[in-house]
Amino acid sequence: MIKKIKRNSKVYMFMKKCYYKFLNVFFCKKRVLFISMGGKQYSDNPKAISEYLHKISPKTKQIWFFKNANKMKEYVPSYIKCVELDNHILLKYIITSRIWVDNDYLVYQNFITNFSKRKDQLYIETWHGDRGLKKCFYNVKGFKPVEPYTLQKENFCDYFLTGSKFAERVVRGMFKYNGKFLTCGYPRNDCLININKDKIKEAREKLDIDENTKILLYAPTFKGKIGDKMTEHIDFEKLVEVLEKKTKQNWVVVYRTHHLSKINEKNKCLRFFNSTTLFEDMADILSVADILITDYSSCAGDFILTGKPVILYINDYNEYVNSDRGLHFNIEDSPYLYAKNNKDLIEIIKNLTPEKAKENCKELISFYGCTETGNASEIVTNLILENLYKTKRKIK
Repeated sequence: MIKKIKRNSKVYMFMKKCYYKFLNVFFCKKRVLFISMGGKQYSDNPKAISEYLHKISPKTKQIWFFKNANKMKEYVPSYIKCVELDNHILLKYIITSRIWVDNDYLVYQNFITNFSKRKDQLYIETWHGDRGLKKCFYNVKGFKPVEPYTLQKENFCDYFLTGSKFAERVVRGMFKYNGKFLTCGYPRNDCLININKDKIKEAREKLDIDENTKILLYAPTFKGKIGDKMTEHIDFEKLVEVLEKKTKQNWVVVYRTHHLSKINEKNKCLRFFNSTTLFEDMADILSVADILITDYSSCAGDFILTGKPVILYINDYNEYVNSDRGLHFNIEDSPYLYAKNNKDLIEIIKNLTPEKAKENCKELISFYGCTETGNASEIVTNLILENLYKTKRKIK
């Protein structure tokens, strides 16, 4: 009957709200709903939480929403139920599930804003960039959303996951968020603190790189209107030559695109290739990298946990700082190693030592006020299980 009524009419919207209210009051299942990058990926913090949850509580039912659910069934573990991302179906599942874990609710948040969350539900927003350099949303001057963000609704988000004091300050302004934080760090970063040799071996096998070959990871961010032209200015052939001369080892350059970027980068360097199709999860390639070069990506703030060199290549710095977004702080006044041209980049590489890299990472960890624990997956999972089954587990 509801389908025969004209969509967006007052009668249709009233009946729709009544239907969801009915579900809200009478239906609630002990299951956990996950979404990553708006349904585009099985990755990031939701993936890390999902895997640890199954390890600890295999009986707990997990639902994942994807934009291409049939395709993703081939890649995700068998204990996951894949559902096609449709607004009506998604809202129905959100209303009838006890737990909702998400890292980018903005993709569909407008239609959710009009509906109330159950009192016994737990919504955890993990986000996907704890120590990002770029300003976003309300932190950008003149920003005006079409509708208020869900995170502005009082008591809608139960916990916002953070891994630094820096992120807490940013999130307060970015979303006008006044709710609670869970400051245990990012579950996706647990693998950067607790080294898993088997996973590193698996990643190298995917890349077809032997254990004696070093990896320089290049991971630029999405730049919006500014555009991503940085790779036109990096001389990767020269970079590899300098690294091999300095270390007496073989090196390759692995390119990782931002999930919003449509660029299919090609480079003259024979040892330069795109890893995006091999690794859906950024943490997998970060854990195997020996050096990271990025620009304004939050992956720089993740990689500092490894104690390995991270360099910002910012040849468009003045243009970017004065763009429609800008940065949270002046890179030139921060502990980051940065280069604005190839000459500076080569000089940094020549002067780098493992000891200097570790010291620089310690300075950056202090700069951000990091609260990463290395057991974030366990902490979040315990919170989920406590909400589902009303039982507490000790954290190791």
